Amino acid sequence: MSPFLFRLSRLISLLVLILILGTNYYYFFIEAEMYGLRRDGIVGVVFICSILILITIIFNWLCFGKLSIWIKNDFNDE
Repeated sequence: MSPFLFRLSRLISLLVLILILGTNYYYFFIEAEMYGLRRDGIVGVVFICSILILITIIFNWLCFGKLSIWIKNDFNDE
């Protein structure tokens, strides 16, 4: 396992987590307060979160052969 790909995978996973939390915060605390909760908005948030998670899963599958969001550290630093 390449250390660079491993670190890139972790970076992508953390960015996806931050984007999902930011999207949910924006919709449920900011937009919903101004316009109210609507079905279109909730479907949009679920769609965006699904796409972000799929990007991470596909990257990890192509690089490591594992269907996972968070890859364990299997390489040796020796």
